[in-house]
Amino acid sequence: MIALKLEVAGCWRRASERWLAVMGEEYITDGQREWLLLRRRYCIAKIIGYGRVNS
Repeated sequence: MIALKLEVAGCWRRASERWLAVMGEEYITDGQREWLLLRRRYCIAKIIGYGRVNS
């Protein structure tokens, strides 16, 4: 999936936008949409800094 590759590359904002686009597809089930929402929230957390690991 494109969004997962964007996540691996650290392109959190672009990945978040991609997850949103996929959510809008008509063939996506409610369960899949919920999973996509969680991935999008994860990306947004990375953007605003909640995804930092403190060492």
